[in-house]
Amino acid sequence: MILPKKPNTVLQIKVRKQMYFILIPLIIIPVSFIGIALTSYFVKALYQQTSSQLESDNIRVKSIIVDCVINLFNVSSDLIDDKTLHKILTTHYANPKDASAAIADYDRFQDYMDTTTSMTSITVYTTNPTLVEGKYIKTATPEIIDKLFSKVSVPSGSSWGYNFFNRTIGNPSSELLLVRSIPLVKTDYSAILVITVSNNFLKNKIQNNSLYTAISLNKEPIFFSTTRSMQEKDQSVPINYNSRYFLYNGLIHYKDKTVFGYISSLPVYQSKDILYVTTIDFAANNKFVNIVILCAAITLLSVIIPLMGIVFYTNFFSSRILTLRLAMKNASKGDFNMIDSLRGDDELSETFTDLQHMVLDLKDKEAKMYEAQLLEKEMLNQQQQMEFKILTSQINPHFIYNTLETIRMLAIEENNQNVSSAILLLGKSLRYVLENAETFSTTLDKELDYIDVYLQIQKLRFEERIDYTIEIPEHFSPSEYQILPLLLQPLVENAVLHGLDDISKNGDVIVRLSTDNCTRLIIDIMDNGKGMPEEVINAFNSEITLEKSASDRTSIGLNNIKRRIRLFYGDNYSINIISSTKEGTHIQLILPLIPI
Repeated sequence: MILPKKPNTVLQIKVRKQMYFILIPLIIIPVSFIGIALTSYFVKALYQQTSSQLESDNIRVKSIIVDCVINLFNVSSDLIDDKTLHKILTTHYANPKDASAAIADYDRFQDYMDTTTSMTSITVYTTNPTLVEGKYIKTATPEIIDKLFSKVSVPSGSSWGYNFFNRTIGNPSSELLLVRSIPLVKTDYSAILVITVSNNFLKNKIQNNSLYTAISLNKEPIFFSTTRSMQEKDQSVPINYNSRYFLYNGLIHYKDKTVFGYISSLPVYQSKDILYVTTIDFAANNKFVNIVILCAAITLLSVIIPLMGIVFYTNFFSSRILTLRLAMKNASKGDFNMIDSLRGDDELSETFTDLQHMVLDLKDKEAKMYEAQLLEKEMLNQQQQMEFKILTSQINPHFIYNTLETIRMLAIEENNQNVSSAILLLGKSLRYVLENAETFSTTLDKELDYIDVYLQIQKLRFEERIDYTIEIPEHFSPSEYQILPLLLQPLVENAVLHGLDDISKNGDVIVRLSTDNCTRLIIDIMDNGKGMPEEVINAFNSEITLEKSASDRTSIGLNNIKRRIRLFYGDNYSINIISSTKEGTHIQLILPLIPI
């Protein structure tokens, strides 16, 4: 029964769906996983790089400030310990000219200004009213006393603050001040030393990259910033002023933006004051966004390009399958006209090539079949002519049986029992042959009876030269099983006529039946004659064509039986010779045990 063909569109949809469902997840899932992993890796690496860069720059800025602070502190310590300066500040001058002369002769202030670039100014404020104000020594006003003298009430004490008085006169930038008290003895006068840190110096030292840096003192506004507009404004970052050792590294909210920053505190040398240094990379967040966008774009392209290839390949592959299927469908209908080739070089192309070869074979077999049909018709015509001629002279088999029976009765009347027995056996033999000449199956007991009749005839012929035995296993009923008719007689005939050819007496033929697990019938036919040459046995058992003449009926008979067994029973059953020269001939048949 031929199954109905499904539409081509169904096949096309199935192929495409299967390839989409299998290949697309195999592309999307691994590529997406790799893309996410790479994005996370690059973001993490960029985060660590930015964090390390900000930390390094923050440490660099603090190192610059520490160097500057310690340097200025050492300068201040040198000045407040100067005995000459102490004498100038504690002397009560009656004549202003003497005060001016004393101040003019003191040149250490100018020496430090010439050699120390981190200072903007050095100023000594004193309460001695007899001193004349100059460039470096000035009289302390009530405002100075209120805002600066109060910071250093302890002798030799130090404090840091902002240059508030310069801001009052319009200076747009705050500067950091170091305020130290000058320990004056045996006098009612007091004095302080004020050193102003140069913002230009800090700018030249700090601003050498694109990072933003802001420095503030305590809770005061920013006194230095790489962005000038941020000076004198509050730090716009979260700072815990209660912690002397504050540190924060990561994303911060700065002026409605999310930026990456590093904030740390710096306790000032020999002081209770704390500096806060803020380092911000405004471009870091954009870098994160850009790296994510780039990785996403790469991942997307890594998905889209294979998907386009899959779509193209599935269309190409399904079209080739449809072409092959159409060619097979046409061939099944007898239409052998098809395209010359199939695009591609793979198993489908090879299958199409095999289909072309099959079609060519079918055409060739169709032509041969047509020729065979013509030949068969011709032979039928000839057979009909021959049958017409034979009908006129055909002898009825019953006439043969009746004639033999008449001859046997005459032999009995003449008291010749041997002739009578021979004719009886010949009649049985002839009847079995004629009855099974055109059949394909008979019972095993009938075949064995026929062999027994044949051997009786041969025994009548050769008398004491031959004897025989037919061995049947106990509990085995030959009448219940089938066998090809006239299969054993040629083998028994070979044993008698060829195997015992040189035996003058005591020749023996044995026909032995056995079974193999009730699935196979094994028939051994043995004689005690001269045996067969070794080359004939090897050639026969290895299925090599025997190079014998047409008169060698032994070889021809054996090969005919072998082909007959293979034809009817298959390759698992055959005939083999398992004997050798001078030890007789032993032929073994292996047949299926087929019940009736």
